Amino acid sequence: MKLKVLLTHGEPAIHLNSADMEKLGLKPGAGATLDLQRSSHHGWILGSLPARPRFCLAELVRQCDLSVPDSPETASWLHLSPVGRELG
Repeated sequence: MKLKVLLTHGEPAIHLNSADMEKLGLKPGAGATLDLQRSSHHGWILGSLPARPRFCLAELVRQCDLSVPDSPETASWLHLSPVGRELG
């Protein structure tokens, strides 16, 4: 795979041909996180990383089961005395 670095609006950009985009699972206009790693046999290896899931607080709270009792570790943590400038 050959890459060409271009300047787009004054910023460097990597140009990939359609076949290479397909190998990396990329589509035009889509955002992606790419991983560039040095290889002792192949120079540099470029791969796309899977997108990390994004959650909002409401989604995470909906997943909580409030009927489950606190673990002993959590219960002891909740009853600790303040050690700094925590709000009481």
